Amino acid sequence: MKAFNKLLGLTGAIILSSSLMSFKPTTTYNTNRTYEVEVITCKGNEEFLQSKVNYTGTDDSVYIKIEGKNGSTDFIELDDSSRDDFEAGDDYKYTIEGLDVGVIYDVVFKIESTFGIFIDEWYLTYVYIGDYYSDLSYPTWIDEDEHKINMLTDDWLPGTVFSNGSIIALSVASFVLVAGAITTIIVLNVKKKNKTKIEEKK
Repeated sequence: MKAFNKLLGLTGAIILSSSLMSFKPTTTYNTNRTYEVEVITCKGNEEFLQSKVNYTGTDDSVYIKIEGKNGSTDFIELDDSSRDDFEAGDDYKYTIEGLDVGVIYDVVFKIESTFGIFIDEWYLTYVYIGDYYSDLSYPTWIDEDEHKINMLTDDWLPGTVFSNGSIIALSVASFVLVAGAITTIIVLNVKKKNKTKIEEKK
């Protein structure tokens, strides 16, 4: 029984270690990816009592950079030539392409003057990129400086996928380890009972 128990434990450990060594998250480096970016401009004093302003939009050029586990994109302009972007209360989506950064950590915004005279600041309320959303608890002014915003998600990290083989191997290893533990408990209980019987006979 001891030999069988040890064999179960050793087999489980080998399977578990080999499955963990063979497991590789599907992560892509140095390739591009399409992002859907949604940004919401503050409405001004109609939306937030602390923002005693009416001119929350901007006519300047807004740029975004996405940072993540695998690196960062370049600054990419958010622009739709068919409309007047970034006006007070606007909620628009932009499709952009850049480096696949994997798990998204932060976004960085900055503004460049369209007419080269002065910066027309922009009052940003929220940012969404797919399942990610900004951790802004209140609007923030964006200007020519780089403003970094942390991104959060409630979902499992995208790009991390278990292959079927890894799932099966992990399941088998878990079963073997549990079986070994149960066998050990049974053996110990049997020994304890036998010991008690022997002592009672004495």
